[in-house]
Amino acid sequence: TGQRQPRPNRRVIVDASRYFSQAKHLAVHGPWSFLREWGGAIGAWTDLPAIPFAYGVAFRYLGESRTVIQAITTLLFALTVVSTYRIGRTLVNGETGLLAGLLLLGFPYLLTQVPLMLVDVPTMALITLSLDAFLCAALLGGPLRGLLAVALIVLTVFAKFSTWLMLPVLPLAAFVIVRRGDKAAIRRSIIVLGAAVVAGGTLLAAQYQVIATQLDLLREYQLPGLGRWRESALSTFFFQIHPFVTLLTAFGVVTAVRKKEIGFLVPAFFAVFVIMLRVERIRYMLPLFPLLALMAAHGLRALSGD
Repeated sequence: TGQRQPRPNRRVIVDASRYFSQAKHLAVHGPWSFLREWGGAIGAWTDLPAIPFAYGVAFRYLGESRTVIQAITTLLFALTVVSTYRIGRTLVNGETGLLAGLLLLGFPYLLTQVPLMLVDVPTMALITLSLDAFLCAALLGGPLRGLLAVALIVLTVFAKFSTWLMLPVLPLAAFVIVRRGDKAAIRRSIIVLGAAVVAGGTLLAAQYQVIATQLDLLREYQLPGLGRWRESALSTFFFQIHPFVTLLTAFGVVTAVRKKEIGFLVPAFFAVFVIMLRVERIRYMLPLFPLLALMAAHGLRALSGD
C-alpha cells in the first residue's frame, strides 16, 4: 500500500496489562460495577483493588492515555518525597527530612519505575503518606487528621499484599512516641491504629472468599517462584540504588546505635524487613525506599559533624 506500518509496542509488562484491563472495566462500567465484580468477572489474580480502582477512575474521568497514568504516578512520587521530608522532620529535624527527600530522588531504579503502570510507586506513596499522617494525627490530634490517617492505612492494606508485612512500621512509630512520654499522643496512636484495624478488618472480612483464594495462590504458586528468582545485594544496593546512599546508610546505622537515637528505629524498619524476611528482589523493597533514604540522611548528617 505504500503506507508506513505502525511499529509494534514491545514494552508490554504482564502485570501492567492486568492493571490496565482492571482499570478499563471501571472506565467502561463504572465504579460500582468494579467493586461488585472484583474477584468475579474481574480476575483478581493476586492483585488488590485500591490502585487499579484509582487508575480506572482516572481513565473514566480524565481519558485513557499513558500521559494520565504517568501524571498520576509522578504526582504520587512527588508526594512521597514531601512526606519523606515531613517524617524526617518529625522524627529528628528538618535538615534530616530535607536530606532524605533529596536522597530519594537519587535512586536510579526508582526513577525507572515512576512512568510505569504498576502498583509499586503508588504503594510506596501510600506507605509513606500513611506513616506521615499517622505521626501527624498522633502528635497534633484532631478528628480530620485521625480520619485521614485511618483512610490512608486502609487504602494501603488494599494496595498490595506485601504491605501487610510493612505496616508494622506504624506500631513501631507509636513505640517511639511512647518512649518520648507524650501521653496524649499515646492515646491518639491507640485510637488511630484501633480504628484502622476495625475498618480494614471489616472490609477484608466482606471479601473473605476472594482474599482466601488469593492467599492460597500466593502460597502455592508465587512463593515457590520467588524462591527461584533472586537479585544479588551487590546489584540492588550498589547499582540500582546509588552506592553513596548505601554507604551513607551503613554509616547512619553505626552512628545511630552509638548515640542511641530512638527515632532511628522507624527508618531502621527497612533493614529489619529486608533481613528478617530475606527479601531478595528490589521490587519488594521499593515501597520502603523512603525509610532507606531516611537512614542515609542520618549518615550524611553524621558525616557533616552534626
